[in-house]
Amino acid sequence: MVLELAAEVHIAVGRALAWTYEKVWSLRKLRYFDHRFDYLRGPHYVNWQERGILGAQAIPQRGKVLDLCCGDGFYTKNYYAPRASHVDGIDLDDSAIGMAKRRNGARNAAFFVGDVTCMGFPGRNYDVVLFFSALHFISEERRTALLSKIVASLKPDGVLVGSATLPRESLQALLTLHFKQVHLWESDWGKGRIESYFECRRHAT
Repeated sequence: MVLELAAEVHIAVGRALAWTYEKVWSLRKLRYFDHRFDYLRGPHYVNWQERGILGAQAIPQRGKVLDLCCGDGFYTKNYYAPRASHVDGIDLDDSAIGMAKRRNGARNAAFFVGDVTCMGFPGRNYDVVLFFSALHFISEERRTALLSKIVASLKPDGVLVGSATLPRESLQALLTLHFKQVHLWESDWGKGRIESYFECRRHAT
């Protein structure tokens, strides 16, 4: 009984801290989210792990990976680096990259500060490009050029996996301009957020 009560108190305190951080994050319009606070929401909240699992599933053993808009590097370290031979992570926010290097570094991961829409990628011939929950923040006029650059960075049999909170129809139309095979599905995160996931390949299989 005491242990159960302690667990309930721990979860309640964690949820309060996570709620506070989310409100501050939203009000300050921070460019990245510290995913340690997702743990504090409690075991009932699992949506935030979707991108980690889906990204890891897409990576072939010892594959080469590009993680666009990687944020604090949480997913890079805990989901992608264990499967990959190498992961390049890029984010616009130097504070996010600083946290990635300090807390989420891995021997086979490198992090770079830069705008993915205009910088040259650090490598080529990636097996997988991961691009989660960021495309909707990029202006419409830059999306096409970025997707063309992503296509050019992939191996012929490479795959783009990511998500966006864009309407499914417009996302489908955008992606099919660049990829022969586009697979879309949705996840309801609650509070009006629908995350549209995509898996895209240059050639139909």
